[in-house]
Parts: sequence; C-alpha cells; structure tokens
Amino acid sequence: MILLYSLVVIWFTWTLFVAVMHLKRVRDKWGLTMAQKIFGYPALFIGYSLDVALNLTVFSIVFVDFPVELTVSARLERYIGDKDWREDLAVWIREDLLADFDPDGSHGKPGR
Repeated sequence: MILLYSLVVIWFTWTLFVAVMHLKRVRDKWGLTMAQKIFGYPALFIGYSLDVALNLTVFSIVFVDFPVELTVSARLERYIGDKDWREDLAVWIREDLLADFDPDGSHGKPGR
C-alpha cells in the first residue's frame, strides 16, 4: 500500500512539475495575468513541498542514500557523473520524465 501511495504522490508531483514549467514558459514569453498567478502559484508551492518531501523519504529509499540537498532535481544532478546505477537511474528520470518540459534546460539531457 505504501508503494501505491508513493507512486501516486510521484505522479502528482510530476504533473505539477509539468504545469509549473508551462507557467514558467508563459511567464517568460508574455507574463502572467493576476488570475494565472492566483491559480498557478499554489501549484508551485504544493509541487515544491511535495518535491522536498519525496526527496527526504521515497527517493532516499530508491537511491539508498541520504539527501544532502532539498529537491529531487538537485539530488539527480549530484548523481550525474558517478558512473554507477544511481547515475543511470538519475539520467533516466531526467531524460524520460523531466527534460522535455523544462524551458531553461536545467533538467536537460546530457550532451543535448
């Protein structure tokens, strides 16, 4: 049951990441209206909070490692270049789940 809850929270956090990255694109291109800010900023706050919570719990178990950073993204960045299974998993998460939605490329594919 814990695995199911973890997967649901990961999915929800990923969905919020995609939404927030789209808001960032719109903000950078045209700016956000007050209504978009009112609806969008809570998604940013909830998503960031879930990211930190997942990093401290679920991803500590997944990577068999204690975090030294707050967010999953920062943890993934730390594993890039390690040349072990953690790097393989970090690259997969970045490339298959995050990179295409990040407008400034901080979750980008290595060498891309």
